[in-house]
Amino acid sequence: MEGKIYEDLEFTEEFSVEDWNALIDLKFGKYFTHKSIFEKNKELLRTEIIYYIRFCTKPEC
Repeated sequence: MEGKIYEDLEFTEEFSVEDWNALIDLKFGKYFTHKSIFEKNKELLRTEIIYYIRFCTKPEC
């Protein structure tokens, strides 16, 4: 069975950096053993998630 991940996912510019940070902290913070490691990598993680969402929501050619 093939299917897209997050078929109902849409990227929006209205989601602020602070919104992304809060979401990432909520959803991924628990997987980091040290808060300092999480804080150092949060920006990279946020960027990669945004790229992933943009890629996944791009219309297929």
